[in-house]
Amino acid sequence: MSIYDKPSKEMLLEAINVQNGTSLTWNQIAAGFPEKISTPLAPRDTRVLIYGLNGGGYKGNVTIEYNRIDFAVLFRNVIPVVVTNPVAKLSDLLPFLNKKYGLSLTADDIVDQSVADLGESWILPVQIKSGNLAWQTDFNLRFAKFFPNLKDVVTDVDLTAIVAPFEAGLKPHAEYVAYGYDYTEIASTFNNDWTTNRVLTQADVDMLNGVVPLKFALVTGANAQAGQIALAGARLAGSVGITPNDRYDQGYSRAFLITLAADSNYTGQLILHYTPK
Repeated sequence: MSIYDKPSKEMLLEAINVQNGTSLTWNQIAAGFPEKISTPLAPRDTRVLIYGLNGGGYKGNVTIEYNRIDFAVLFRNVIPVVVTNPVAKLSDLLPFLNKKYGLSLTADDIVDQSVADLGESWILPVQIKSGNLAWQTDFNLRFAKFFPNLKDVVTDVDLTAIVAPFEAGLKPHAEYVAYGYDYTEIASTFNNDWTTNRVLTQADVDMLNGVVPLKFALVTGANAQAGQIALAGARLAGSVGITPNDRYDQGYSRAFLITLAADSNYTGQLILHYTPK
């Protein structure tokens, strides 16, 4: 099942309707060109003008702010791979990419190009069109007619963010769960709102899942469903500065730590990196 199962415009429209309790359609409203928000530590990364269409029952306009889906986060330190028969255009690979990675990209979302003469194995940048309402940031795609050799995969995937000072135990280590993701969009929450030693609430868990859907749940380990990370009783351990050669990702300035309860199905601390260097 796809994580994102609607075209980019429909994802934005659905978010507007859910947040406002409306049932608007694109026959009633239109969207302007999305503008990137560059203010440091801003809670949202995009703003766009929404305005009513003549005869649609709405008039005037409103500016909304929201977060677009960032491929730099989704595919951080990973090159997605599509294995199938050669195709004519880059967009012909999107159905395979969508099915494998839970996406809903269409030909209208990318800068399409011919790949007919590139052979049976290649890596190519996928460019997201400027002005896309839901997606942002280009990413590299590997195509292969056959599964790539292990040596190629290891060469192409950046493993520098993986640090493994943790000993194996009876439970999986929480340190690995969120290590490779960027939580900068809630940096203000880390810095100003979350107080050390407070127990996590459902609102906290919802916020974390809103950044990256890692299936955090406010349940004990005994009650966790398959794939869930149990956060009942977890406590905020505070924000730390990242120094050279410590256990954190050196591409960031800070990390926020959450200590899991003893009855979780994971052990240790969640490491939430934020504020890239």
